[in-house]
Amino acid sequence: MVNAMERSKGLRAIWREPRKQMARVIQESGVHFTIHDLRRTFITVAESLDISAYALKRLLNHKMSNDVTAGYIIKDAERLRAPMQKITDYFLSSFANGIQCLSTDDKVSHAS
Repeated sequence: MVNAMERSKGLRAIWREPRKQMARVIQESGVHFTIHDLRRTFITVAESLDISAYALKRLLNHKMSNDVTAGYIIKDAERLRAPMQKITDYFLSSFANGIQCLSTDDKVSHAS
Protein backbone atom coordinates (compact mmCIF):
# COMPACT_ATOMS: atom_id res chain seq x y z
CA MET A 1 0.00 0.00 0.00
CA VAL A 2 1.28 3.48 -0.91
CA ASN A 3 1.49 5.91 1.99
CA ALA A 4 0.12 9.46 1.73
CA MET A 5 3.54 11.07 1.26
CA GLU A 6 4.51 8.77 -1.61
CA ARG A 7 1.11 9.30 -3.21
CA SER A 8 1.39 13.10 -2.95
CA LYS A 9 4.91 13.04 -4.43
CA GLY A 10 3.58 11.07 -7.40
CA LEU A 11 0.70 13.47 -7.91
CA ARG A 12 2.99 16.48 -7.77
CA ALA A 13 5.24 14.90 -10.38
CA ILE A 14 2.29 14.29 -12.70
CA TRP A 15 0.94 17.82 -12.34
CA ARG A 16 4.33 19.44 -12.58
CA GLU A 17 5.42 17.62 -15.69
CA PRO A 18 2.58 16.77 -18.10
CA ARG A 19 4.79 17.03 -21.21
CA LYS A 20 4.95 13.29 -21.82
CA GLN A 21 1.16 12.90 -21.73
CA MET A 22 0.65 16.04 -23.82
CA ALA A 23 3.13 14.83 -26.44
CA ARG A 24 1.21 11.58 -26.76
CA VAL A 25 -2.13 13.37 -27.20
CA ILE A 26 -0.58 15.78 -29.73
CA GLN A 27 0.96 12.88 -31.67
CA GLU A 28 -2.27 10.85 -31.72
CA SER A 29 -4.60 13.77 -32.46
CA GLY A 30 -2.36 15.81 -34.75
CA VAL A 31 -3.45 18.94 -32.85
CA HIS A 32 -0.70 21.04 -31.26
CA PHE A 33 -1.62 22.78 -27.98
CA THR A 34 -0.01 24.20 -24.87
CA ILE A 35 -0.93 24.21 -21.20
CA HIS A 36 -2.08 27.82 -21.62
CA ASP A 37 -4.34 26.75 -24.51
CA LEU A 38 -5.99 24.26 -22.16
CA ARG A 39 -6.40 26.85 -19.39
CA ARG A 40 -7.75 29.40 -21.89
CA THR A 41 -10.29 26.91 -23.25
CA PHE A 42 -11.31 25.86 -19.73
CA ILE A 43 -11.96 29.41 -18.54
CA THR A 44 -13.68 30.43 -21.79
CA VAL A 45 -16.09 27.51 -21.52
CA ALA A 46 -16.61 28.10 -17.79
CA GLU A 47 -17.36 31.80 -18.32
CA SER A 48 -19.80 30.97 -21.12
CA LEU A 49 -21.64 28.73 -18.62
CA ASP A 50 -22.07 31.74 -16.30
CA ILE A 51 -19.72 30.45 -13.61
CA SER A 52 -18.99 33.32 -11.19
CA ALA A 53 -15.70 35.18 -11.58
CA TYR A 54 -14.71 34.25 -8.01
CA ALA A 55 -15.31 30.54 -8.69
CA LEU A 56 -13.29 30.82 -11.92
CA LYS A 57 -10.36 32.39 -10.09
CA ARG A 58 -10.43 29.67 -7.46
CA LEU A 59 -10.71 26.89 -10.04
CA LEU A 60 -7.67 28.33 -11.86
CA ASN A 61 -5.84 28.85 -8.56
CA HIS A 62 -5.50 32.59 -9.17
CA LYS A 63 -4.78 34.85 -6.23
CA MET A 64 -7.36 37.41 -5.19
CA SER A 65 -5.13 39.42 -2.85
CA ASN A 66 -6.02 42.81 -4.38
CA ASP A 67 -9.76 42.18 -4.28
CA VAL A 68 -11.34 43.46 -1.05
CA THR A 69 -14.66 41.70 -1.73
CA ALA A 70 -12.92 38.35 -2.26
CA GLY A 71 -11.43 38.68 1.22
CA TYR A 72 -14.92 38.38 2.71
CA ILE A 73 -15.81 35.19 0.84
CA ILE A 74 -15.38 32.07 2.93
CA LYS A 75 -13.26 29.61 0.99
CA ASP A 76 -14.95 26.24 0.81
CA ALA A 77 -13.83 23.62 -1.70
CA GLU A 78 -17.31 22.10 -1.60
CA ARG A 79 -18.71 25.28 -3.22
CA LEU A 80 -16.53 24.60 -6.27
CA ARG A 81 -18.01 21.14 -6.81
CA ALA A 82 -21.16 22.32 -8.65
CA PRO A 83 -19.37 24.76 -11.00
CA MET A 84 -16.71 22.14 -11.79
CA GLN A 85 -19.41 19.54 -12.48
CA LYS A 86 -21.16 21.98 -14.84
CA ILE A 87 -17.91 22.48 -16.77
CA THR A 88 -17.20 18.74 -16.82
CA ASP A 89 -20.71 17.97 -18.07
CA TYR A 90 -20.27 20.50 -20.89
CA PHE A 91 -17.03 18.93 -22.08
CA LEU A 92 -18.30 15.36 -21.79
CA SER A 93 -21.46 16.25 -23.71
CA SER A 94 -19.43 18.04 -26.39
CA PHE A 95 -17.06 15.10 -26.79
CA ALA A 96 -19.90 12.56 -26.88
CA ASN A 97 -21.67 14.56 -29.59
CA GLY A 98 -18.51 15.02 -31.65
CA ILE A 99 -18.57 18.78 -31.20
CA GLN A 100 -15.28 20.63 -31.34
CA CYS A 101 -15.08 23.55 -28.89
CA LEU A 102 -13.63 26.70 -30.40
CA SER A 103 -12.94 29.96 -28.61
CA THR A 104 -13.92 33.06 -30.57
CA ASP A 105 -14.62 36.54 -29.26
CA ASP A 106 -14.42 35.23 -25.67
CA LYS A 107 -17.50 33.05 -26.25
CA VAL A 108 -17.79 29.39 -27.06
CA SER A 109 -19.01 28.42 -30.50
CA HIS A 110 -19.59 24.95 -31.81
CA ALA A 111 -18.34 23.40 -35.03
CA SER A 112 -19.31 19.88 -36.00
